[in-house]
Order: sequence, then C-alpha cells, then structure tokens
Amino acid sequence: MKVARPQVTLRRPVPHDLKLLHALDSNQLDSELANPMGFNAIPSSILEDRLRRGDSAPLTGARGSEEFTIESHGMAIGIAGLYEIDLYNRVTSIGVSLASSRGQGLGYAAHVALLNLAFSREGIDRVVGHIKSPNVPAIRVAERLGMTLEGRLRAHRRLADARVDLLVYGILRDEWVTHGSSEKST
Repeated sequence: MKVARPQVTLRRPVPHDLKLLHALDSNQLDSELANPMGFNAIPSSILEDRLRRGDSAPLTGARGSEEFTIESHGMAIGIAGLYEIDLYNRVTSIGVSLASSRGQGLGYAAHVALLNLAFSREGIDRVVGHIKSPNVPAIRVAERLGMTLEGRLRAHRRLADARVDLLVYGILRDEWVTHGSSEKST
C-alpha cells in the first residue's frame, strides 16, 4: 500500500497572510531549516507595508531573497524562502517554517517544493540549509532530502538562554537531480 505524500503549494505572500506571518515572526519561527539571515520581530505595520508593496522577502526584508507562503489544502501553514541568492557563486540558502502541522510530512513536502524551485532556476548549483543542533526533526528532514552535513558552527546561535551549534547542510544540483528525481511530483 502506497501512502500519499502531503501536497503543498508555494505562493507569494499577500496581505491576507499577515496574521500567519506575524505569528511566525513573534514565535521566532519553529524552523525546519533555520533561515540563515535570522528573523527579528517586526511591527505588523512594517510587515503589512512590505506585503502591500509586493516585497520579495516581506518577513525578513532581506535583499536578494524570496519568501513564499506554504499552503496545504487551501490553508496557509507556514513560510519558505530562498535567502541570499548569489548568482555569481551560484548558491542560495533555504528556510522553511511551519505555524503548526508538525509530524505530518508537510515540512518535508515544502522542502522538496523549495529545492525543486531553487534548482529549476538558471544559475543555482548549490543550496545550503542551517539547522540549530537541538532541532532533531530538521536534521532528519535534511538527511532525508539527501543533504550532506558540511560543518558545525559552535555556539553560533542563541536559543532561549543558551548558545547552540548551527549545523550547515548542503546539496548540489547534480545530487538533487539524482536523489530528488523521485520527489518531483510532490
């Protein structure tokens, strides 16, 4: 018996997503793969302005980045992004954050959609994800995606009142074409 994989859609954030985006921002994002730019709590009015203007990265305001609302069954469930898109070095970083729905495979499905998007672009040959070391589910997602642990930045991020390591995972276009070929329909 084959189990159906959850379906997700990535779309540009719109003003209607403000409540979700602000909740994610205020919660410091329960990240599957942490955004390397870091998220800082911002006032709703600034977020609303960014959405109205159609900014490519309304939550972070990061230049050279693009953020997407993750939707499943018509409901906005999180945000995903391509961060620090560097066409000279042909690399980008990814981040996925879910408001809820943990343990249902939606984070994994969103990562597949994001990797497919990243590697469908001309000029991107490498994708990197940063994960806080205590986030074991995110580590499992990265490994299931075929990403390789490339490094550990010791005591690099704050988590509550403690310092935690930041794990650097990466995947190359050729590896995704091979590993991700079974994931294309997700």
